[in-house]
Amino acid sequence: MLVPQHRQGGMGGRKNKHRLSNVVWLCSLTNGDIESNAELAAEARRRGIKISLHADPTAVPVEYPDGSVWWLDDEGGKRGQPF
Repeated sequence: MLVPQHRQGGMGGRKNKHRLSNVVWLCSLTNGDIESNAELAAEARRRGIKISLHADPTAVPVEYPDGSVWWLDDEGGKRGQPF
C-alpha cells in the first residue's frame, strides 16, 4: 500500500501543508520505518523526503530510488534532470 508522506510534517491546518509539492508517495512500511528509525529519518532528510517546516517544498530536491533528482511543483509535476 502507498501512503502520502507530507514532507513538512506536524499537526494542524496549515494551508501550505497541502501543496502538491509537499507530498511524496511511499510504501506504508517504508513510511513507518522512516518515522520510527532515526537513521532512516536522517536519510529521508538527505534525499528530500522529509524537510523542515520552514522550507519551501518547491525549492528542495527529491532524490528518487534510481538516483534521479527532481523538484516537485504545485501542479503535480516535477522539473529537473534525471541522473
